[in-house]
Amino acid sequence: MAAAGGGFWGWWSRFESRVFGPYLGVPGGVIFRSPRAQAFFARHPKLEPFNNVLLVAPTMKWSLALVPLYGAIQGKPTPEDIDLNQAAALTFTGAVWTYYSTLVVPKAYMLMAVNSALFAANGWNVFRRLRYDQQKQNARTVD
Repeated sequence: MAAAGGGFWGWWSRFESRVFGPYLGVPGGVIFRSPRAQAFFARHPKLEPFNNVLLVAPTMKWSLALVPLYGAIQGKPTPEDIDLNQAAALTFTGAVWTYYSTLVVPKAYMLMAVNSALFAANGWNVFRRLRYDQQKQNARTVD
């Protein structure tokens, strides 16, 4: 096993403090405020970051970003099956919240990452659908 300062665990420790550090002790972000929950998190300090909405909300939002991101890599769904309204709404949401994540204090890098992925994946799907519709219309005008 590597020493605490080097190797994977040293890297993970530095990564963890950079990513989770800004969210610890932010009073507006605490999810569970009851004395029982606070006692639980006092006994398990490694779980304390998960009692903050600034970390948990982007983590849950990854489910909205990973499915279209995986689909974009695989080329699925087919362009005719893409719901343009849904993809456009998620693209717009990704753009707005990516911008917002640069304004809040502390900087919400997890929120920026998930919304950038949401913007990119759904933006690609919007592009694919619009390109498909354009090609379909061009094929009709040629006939």
